[in-house]
Amino acid sequence: LQEYTFTEDLSTPIEPARGYWVKITATRPVDVIWPPVFIVGVGGSPRASGSDPWTPRQGRFRLQIAARGEGCGDTKNFFGIAEDASAGPDRYDVPKPPPAPEGRLRVTIDNPDWGADAGPYAQDIRPASDREAVWNFSVMSDRDGEVTLTWPNLSQLPKDVAFRLTDLQTGAVRNLRSVSAYTFRMSEGVRRFKLEMFPATPSRVM
Repeated sequence: LQEYTFTEDLSTPIEPARGYWVKITATRPVDVIWPPVFIVGVGGSPRASGSDPWTPRQGRFRLQIAARGEGCGDTKNFFGIAEDASAGPDRYDVPKPPPAPEGRLRVTIDNPDWGADAGPYAQDIRPASDREAVWNFSVMSDRDGEVTLTWPNLSQLPKDVAFRLTDLQTGAVRNLRSVSAYTFRMSEGVRRFKLEMFPATPSRVM
């Protein structure tokens, strides 16, 4: 096991013999309720199969950033906007789980100024009213080696939005619409990055 996968589809089943991580913020006891079994395509099943809540459209989308190294990876990291999201912590923002048992590579979206909700995140969604946004994220590894960052779903996002990646250690800048990946040499420790979103005008995408 090298990484967690999170889902926002309420019809996703919890399968036996698999590990799950759930963050509990309540101070009172929490009940776990098992609903009737759901079988896709079987009449009378109590729950309908869910659709992807993040099908890209204007005012609601998320960019995926995936990190891969030799024999390891952390691919479920999302940066986006939604009409009813806030600039601070809200229901769209997903805390980063603890490192997976065999996870050697880890990406965290850093929000140290969120007070009681400060910490690493796997998903950070900002208000759609913000035409520009900046996220800071870190890549951590317990060994040396090459790491490649990719953005596999960028082609599905609205074309009038651009993204720029800055490696804060080297100063290297990449326009994500112009390249499909960024590879760097990772030393054991932390590498920090900045991701910017802005309107895709000719003067801004360089």
